[in-house]
Amino acid sequence: MKINPKAKLWLVISVATILLLVGLTITMDNRRTNLWLSEFPSQTIYQFPPNFLWGAASAAQHVETQQNTDWTAFELDAVENGRSGTGELPGVALSGHIKDIDKYSAVVRTKKTNYDEMFDVDLSLAKAMGHNAYRFSISWARLFPHQDMLSPDPAGVDYYRNILASLKKHKITPIVSLFHFSTPEWFWFEKNGKRGWERDDAIELFSKFVSSVVENYGTEISHWCTLNEPMTYIFNGYMQGIFPPLEQRSINEIGPVVESLLRAHGAAYKIIKSHGELHNTKHSVGIAKHTRAFEPLRNWNLMDRLAAKQVENAFIWDFLDALQTGVLTISNTNYKVEIPEVINTQDYIGINYYGRYFVKTRFSDLANPEILFKESTQLLNEPCPGKTNLSLDLILFKSEVTSIFTLSLATSLKEFITELILPEL
Repeated sequence: MKINPKAKLWLVISVATILLLVGLTITMDNRRTNLWLSEFPSQTIYQFPPNFLWGAASAAQHVETQQNTDWTAFELDAVENGRSGTGELPGVALSGHIKDIDKYSAVVRTKKTNYDEMFDVDLSLAKAMGHNAYRFSISWARLFPHQDMLSPDPAGVDYYRNILASLKKHKITPIVSLFHFSTPEWFWFEKNGKRGWERDDAIELFSKFVSSVVENYGTEISHWCTLNEPMTYIFNGYMQGIFPPLEQRSINEIGPVVESLLRAHGAAYKIIKSHGELHNTKHSVGIAKHTRAFEPLRNWNLMDRLAAKQVENAFIWDFLDALQTGVLTISNTNYKVEIPEVINTQDYIGINYYGRYFVKTRFSDLANPEILFKESTQLLNEPCPGKTNLSLDLILFKSEVTSIFTLSLATSLKEFITELILPEL
């Protein structure tokens, strides 16, 4: 029986493609996240080394009285329009919704944790727990509640001066974040057809805020975090639509925002370092990077394994690579831009670790794999590596964390664990 030449060619191409995928899956181990374990000494008492920073973290929008921010606008709008639902699966939010926000009184929604009145008590409790460090964010909107302000609001300046005085009293080291998801609402007013981080004057406006922070508090702060979890912000705000600005773009459309955040970091780094040189003050500047272990949901599935690596590269490495090389490349897209001013603008890497995601591909839509929590896979009756028992969960947790720690090895940077969630015991 003769085989049609076209059919023969198609068969050869298909076999070659399958072999290529198999070869890539077997050989394409991500060298930057190979697991490595060091010896753990067996002893009765474990002590932190000298000058070890041990503490907690917060964000202004989480704990402070509501300011005139994009997040406050989102919160008010969600309540007013009854958008307080959530997704059917654990960890899956609904665009435009804030789960159960309408179950809290207007006072609680406005004052949050009553931090404005209780921060000194909170910090005294932290000190009693052995904390010697505290990471918190300074609200851009509290210092600049209105656009076109030439200088920061005096009440806002005093507010953070009082917090820093309380930290000094309790001998707690401040670690300050400059962007922890929220920005002034006016930052999102359209200008020349652009909003937020895509405005032509975005870096100029952010730089004015950073300069004001440094001018007022620079001699009291040594550790700075310019951006908290930039790719989490991009993913949730511009792709999933669950953070302001509540957009749902494809991965091909996020490049300009990522680029702007990188430029914002670079500008902040230079402002802080210039202050240090002028005042003979040593400043350590970096970002906090949300990191997770991305694993194939079905380890036997070649596409799940390839997709897990690609998702990891996009979520963890694209931003870090840009800070190392000065070139931003968005994985799985044609987006590429040179940003030379961000090279060598990172003294440390902050690691925010929250666990595992499982990646599942669909043959009908390979470009958009599902990213699932372990609990989601259980509801879907999908097998996953963490469904057996506590001991295995703890072993996997240890492996995940040691995997994430290779970030500092790959980037040759000092590391801080700026956020960490432990497995439930």
